[in-house]
Order: sequence, then C-alpha cells, then structure tokens
Amino acid sequence: NTFVFTIIRGKFEVLAEGSVFNSGEFRTQGTVSLDLRSGSAFNSPLNIISGITTVADISSPYKARLYGPVTIDNGASLKIGYSLSYSLEVYGNVTNNGSITSSTGAELIFTSGAHTFQGTGFCVPNMVVLTGGILNVTSSHNLSSVNINTGSTMNISNQTIGFSLTNPITQNGTFTTTNSKIEYNGSSLQNISTSNIIYSGLRINNPAGTSFLGNVTVNDTFSVIQGDVNLNGKTITLASTGYLTETPGNVLYGTAGFITYTRNIGIPTALNAGGLGAILTATSNLGVTEINRGHTVQSGLNGGTSIKRYYDITPANNSGLNANLVFKYDDTELNGKPDTLLKLF
Repeated sequence: NTFVFTIIRGKFEVLAEGSVFNSGEFRTQGTVSLDLRSGSAFNSPLNIISGITTVADISSPYKARLYGPVTIDNGASLKIGYSLSYSLEVYGNVTNNGSITSSTGAELIFTSGAHTFQGTGFCVPNMVVLTGGILNVTSSHNLSSVNINTGSTMNISNQTIGFSLTNPITQNGTFTTTNSKIEYNGSSLQNISTSNIIYSGLRINNPAGTSFLGNVTVNDTFSVIQGDVNLNGKTITLASTGYLTETPGNVLYGTAGFITYTRNIGIPTALNAGGLGAILTATSNLGVTEINRGHTVQSGLNGGTSIKRYYDITPANNSGLNANLVFKYDDTELNGKPDTLLKLF
C-alpha cells in the first residue's frame, strides 16, 4: 500500500497461496530468513539493506521465487537456501552491490523474459538462464559460473566479468561478448571454457594456472597477467583485431598446440604482429601473413634441442623480402639453455 515494511531479524513466512504485493517496498536488515513456500507470490520489490537475508523454500522442491526487483546494498548479502539442493528463481531485475552467496551447488535462476543484472558485487551460486530468458549484464561483476540454456541469451557486452570456478561457462544458447573482457581469476587450476564461445577479451589472472579445453577464437586482447596457460594441444586463433599481452614469467606452454594470427601486414617495420613476439621488418610487401607460435621443444638441431618456443611464419609473398626477424622469448622458456649461446635454426 505504497509504504515501506522493514524486518530487522527473525523469519518472515509466505505460505502457499499467500502473497506480498505492490506498491511499496519490503526491506530487510540484520539476520533475516524469508521462507517463500511453493505456491506463494512475493511480488514486492525486495531491498536488502544490511546483514544477511536467507531466501528459501524449506519444502520440496526447495525452489523459492521472487517476482519483483531485488536490490542488495553494499555490505549486505542475499543467501540462497541452506544446502546445495536449494535454488532461487527471479522474475525481475537484480541489482547486486553486496554479495549473493549459497552452499556449493545452489543456483540463481533467471526465468523466461528479459532481466537486467547489475551492480558492483559478487555472485557465488551458479547463475542459470532458462529457455526464453534474456539476461543483460550491465555492469562488471565477479561470478562463479553460468549456464546459458538452449533458447536463452546472456549479453555481457562492454563489461568485465570474472569467473572463479573451473570450466565456468556452459553455453548452449546465445552468448554475446562484444567489447567485453572475461577474466579467469580463481585460486586453483581453472579450465578455460571454449564450447560455443567466441571471446572478445580474455584475461588470465590466476596464479595457479589455466588450461584450454578446446580450440577458441579471441577477437580482441588476450592478456596473461598471472599464471601460466597450458595450450593443451589446442589452437588459439587471434582475430586480425586481436593482440596477445604477457607479463614476465607468466607464459603460454604445452607439448602441443599453438596460437595463430593472420592478417595483411604489408611492408612491416618492427611489427610485432598480434603481439606474438616475432618482430618483422622487410623492404617488400609480405601480404597476408600467418604467424603460428608454439611451445613444443624442437629436436634434430644438429643433435640438440630448442628452447620452449618456435614460430612458423608464412607470408603470401615469400621471396626477395630482405626481412629482419627479432625472436622474443621469456626466460622461463630457455629449457636449460644459456641464452648467450642461442642461435636461430
């Protein structure tokens, strides 16, 4: 009835066929439990001001529902259920400036229709977009994992989204990543999701390392900030607009697999094409040039072996180039070789 109702502690129950409805706002602060039973309708806007508010249906199938918009203020927390079997379906928009937490295995589910997810907080439970759902993420956020169902859409354009779990993206619908950055920032080894995904920007910021699960394309910057990246026998394709950046001691590696870059480089002058570290200068037009960088140790070098980096460079024009090559490498790739004795082969 246009007013604000605030509960500061204890439990608020909405049983089957009960309802909380507009207009006005329902607020919580302190330690509060919302028990929303199957068949109930919580239609009012929910604003978690402070403390921890646990939202759950404590009866089977343990799936609570919020039909209005949800706002979690800075420093406040929404907790989903009491164990891994609980989930929360939201039908409105979510603004999370605090945290959304849960036991391992719980889910935050976005139903059919359009939703906005925004704020500066982090989200622990697996985020699910159901068939017919459209989830627009309109601010940068830290997540654990997402599941984009067949016939659903998740749009993270222009945002930076961090993931903390291994293989965190299950993608069977539409995943729009235009001008976005996806960062792997867990604390244990993470597998990089690749199925049905084209990355715009890809950031590796996990000191424990990462590994690719399949071939993938990166349209913009591929940044290795912390942790080594195992190519794992896969092919990483940088688009013509893509670029690799690395920090010393944090490298790509693998006994198989490579990263590749192709574009028309014309007459290059000290050109580090795609940031792969093969710096080219020539007096002739090389045209469309493919550069593959791998990290397999090469043998047959007059009985010796190589460092842990090689390049295959294939220009359209491969004669009379008078080309100059600067071959870059990281000290961790020396493979026990004294750098003063290195030579090109």
